[in-house]
Amino acid sequence: MPDMAPAPKDPVQENMDALMSAPLQAFIQQNHDAHVQAHMAFMQNPQTQQNPQAMGALQAHIQQHQALKYRIQVEEMLTQQGIQLPQPGPDGQMPQLPPEAESQIAMAAAQATQQITGQEQALAQAMAAQQQDPQRQMFEEQMELEFEKLKQRDKESERKTQLERERIESQEQQTDIRIASDLQQAEMRDDREVDSNLTEIAKIVRESQERD
Repeated sequence: MPDMAPAPKDPVQENMDALMSAPLQAFIQQNHDAHVQAHMAFMQNPQTQQNPQAMGALQAHIQQHQALKYRIQVEEMLTQQGIQLPQPGPDGQMPQLPPEAESQIAMAAAQATQQITGQEQALAQAMAAQQQDPQRQMFEEQMELEFEKLKQRDKESERKTQLERERIESQEQQTDIRIASDLQQAEMRDDREVDSNLTEIAKIVRESQERD
């Protein structure tokens, strides 16, 4: 039976092959980001971590995907400049390039690699920031809780102040009512005394008239 050429596999089958010590091979046309994510997630499985051979195979396989992704990125950037990277032949060997062509590709590849590295660094920083977001969110939530407590204390203090003001006003009203009542009673006593005096004077006048 002739040897069959290796064919692309889905990441699930590749994870299974790693556990069973089967060879892993990445292909240029695969979705490298998705494969890398699937393999890295599988490597977090405690059962996978207990298999050092599988862990090593998956790490090497991830490097294959990253290498192919890097080639695709460089090819896209160089194509925009009208430069084509040499392609391997049927035997897998790279063709021999003239020195001028090799120099042109090298300089263009250097610039493209710098751009790719900058993009990857920005992506790594963004991912690191996302990992810090939960801590930042917890801090902001704690601060918001403290502000809310301060607001509640202010409201409670304001409520107590209002109650105290109402109590004082009520006492003042009661004092005013009591003073008014005392004044009224005093006036009534004065009126009664005046009436009594007038009555006594009238009585004296009548008695005087009767004697005359």
